Amino acid sequence: MNFLSSVVMKLQPKPTHIVVNSGQWGFLNPQGLRNLFAAGNEIQRREGTRFVWKTITHGVDDTNHSNQVRVNFEKRLALTYGWGVFDAYDITSIYAGRDQFYRDKLHFDDQVSTHLNRVFFEAFLNSSP
Repeated sequence: MNFLSSVVMKLQPKPTHIVVNSGQWGFLNPQGLRNLFAAGNEIQRREGTRFVWKTITHGVDDTNHSNQVRVNFEKRLALTYGWGVFDAYDITSIYAGRDQFYRDKLHFDDQVSTHLNRVFFEAFLNSSP
């Protein structure tokens, strides 16, 4: 939360949108998520900067959707605090178990990364006033 206020929001020009990627390097506990979403909500209210939560993507071995409950919780909580949500977990579910689309167990090849970025930017453009 301090990073958002003391570094990100001091950038010039001031960011109009901030996308927070939940990533594969660890997950915040429910209170940590609430704190993060509340901090973003406060900045949105005060500065007008829009916040978006990007869910994790499917790893190649995640064929049984083992992270779905956590992703659903994060999405509901983000929306409760007024954040937008980009559900990369749902979008990438079609690639799970299909090694040819991955560089390693977690990272997609260029074709899938490009597709995911295109879907993100189309959603972003469609949500802009």
